[in-house]
Amino acid sequence: MESTGRYHELVAVMLHTAGFETYVINPLRAKKYHTASVRKLKTDKNDAKILAEMALKERVLDRFDMNADQMRIKKKIYLIRSLEKSLQKLQAIVEAYRASSLTDESSIDPIADQMKIMRKQLEIIQKDIISLVFPMEDTLAQESRRYLMSIP
Repeated sequence: MESTGRYHELVAVMLHTAGFETYVINPLRAKKYHTASVRKLKTDKNDAKILAEMALKERVLDRFDMNADQMRIKKKIYLIRSLEKSLQKLQAIVEAYRASSLTDESSIDPIADQMKIMRKQLEIIQKDIISLVFPMEDTLAQESRRYLMSIP
């Protein structure tokens, strides 16, 4: 299947979990393959044929091997990135507002409160990811965690 943002992920995980050999193809790669083909028709049916052709003819395709837990971790990491970007934008807005001569601190207070809540949520999600990646009952995972955390 072609990578389609987040829409392909559930299907890919379900197929992989059910034991099917699953490949998720980069849309740019599929487009190049389509451009190189003789058929230039762009329909869903034709796109499916092209993906099937790629699966049969291409020697090197990226095999999808993510399970549901790994997908949850990936989603949470994406959520952290999104929250961090939002916090950076808010912080820049607050700093620009404070730098202006028309500063009214009381109008910034609700934004600052929301930013504190977002930072707490980030910490909770980060701890959740750590517990998923390094389960307490897995001694090897805990050993790996200690080693990774010792790196400055």
